[in-house]
Amino acid sequence: MKKAVILLSGGLDSATILALAIRDGYECHSLGFAYGQRHNHEVAKATQIAARYGVHHKIVTIDLSTFGGSALTDNSLTVPKNSSFPPSFQEGNHLLSPSFQEGVGGWSGSEPRPYNSLNISKARDLRNNPTEAEKLLWNKLKSKQLNDHKFRRQEPLGNYIADFICLQKKLIIELDGGQHALNEDYDRVRTEFFEGYGYRVLRFWNNEVMENLDGVLHIIADALITTPQPPPERRGRNTHLPRTSPPPLRREIINSPPPLRRGLGGGEIPITYVPARNTIFLSYALAYAEVISASDIFIGVNAIDYSGYPDCRPEYIAAFEKMANLGTKAGNFKIHTPLINLSKAEIMKLGLAHGVDYSMTTSCYDPIGEAACGACDACILRLKGFEENGIKDPINYV
Repeated sequence: MKKAVILLSGGLDSATILALAIRDGYECHSLGFAYGQRHNHEVAKATQIAARYGVHHKIVTIDLSTFGGSALTDNSLTVPKNSSFPPSFQEGNHLLSPSFQEGVGGWSGSEPRPYNSLNISKARDLRNNPTEAEKLLWNKLKSKQLNDHKFRRQEPLGNYIADFICLQKKLIIELDGGQHALNEDYDRVRTEFFEGYGYRVLRFWNNEVMENLDGVLHIIADALITTPQPPPERRGRNTHLPRTSPPPLRREIINSPPPLRRGLGGGEIPITYVPARNTIFLSYALAYAEVISASDIFIGVNAIDYSGYPDCRPEYIAAFEKMANLGTKAGNFKIHTPLINLSKAEIMKLGLAHGVDYSMTTSCYDPIGEAACGACDACILRLKGFEENGIKDPINYV
């Protein structure tokens, strides 16, 4: 039986990945951390979850409060409450973007657009820190330069952020860095979601834009000639709806993918971000895995419903895995992130299907005793996930 190291925090996500690793037949060795966090009750929760599954569990004690720099490790800082969720319109289970209510010409101007409010800050970060390919293409798309059609960049749509979008023609342009070569399933689901709302999706590698911009613009111009179709009747958030638009144009794959997308830079990272935490945790997991001759490491990071942490992104995981295989004696490690492309509701649905008892988990950043505050980002995401699954959260709230 293959061995795996599971980073087990005591939270909802890590309990789910433990269940998935066991399902996949791994002999699991879980690793928890007492790192000076204010929500240190999660250490006991992790121990209980490990005992429930009968897995080997170790607790590593390090004191990141020595450095501080985070509301989770510095008691002089306050955990934000209700801060990541700007006012939004409601329509059933959909959050509707206020900006989409503005007329943009054509039938789509009055059509409400579902979005995840957590993506507002993330979209702003992406606009402020574009890749070179994005800057080059945007210089050609902005100010109605292409066939007099207006494009927007980094626009939230559902749980995703579209790189470039023409609302009038229901056209989305996606630019892919090298990490997308490792995440084809994610791109497929993302494209199907956009198509379910009547959008046509064109995908290009970054280096296609850099090396053949005229060719890329020609394909986009051809797509703008077609007439958009009205969207199908929506049946709920993240439902795979019937496609009403033609399939996306097939792109020519350049031989080698371009470099990884740059980091978020000076964007608005929440104060609950603990500097380099996942790098520290994964480094301990890597050392432990090498000692016990395990080649697989599981971590419950998520790039959809999360608070904007830079060490939860696919490109970060890919970079760490590369480093792990360069800097160890064994050199054959795989970092598993089975939840990285799922919404919180989808994670819960998956966990419930595999018998995860979420009453044993905790998510709150600022609990009162054993009760969750219900107002921090982690609590709101958790409650939203349970609501979308139509069930009550089994833990206690103040």
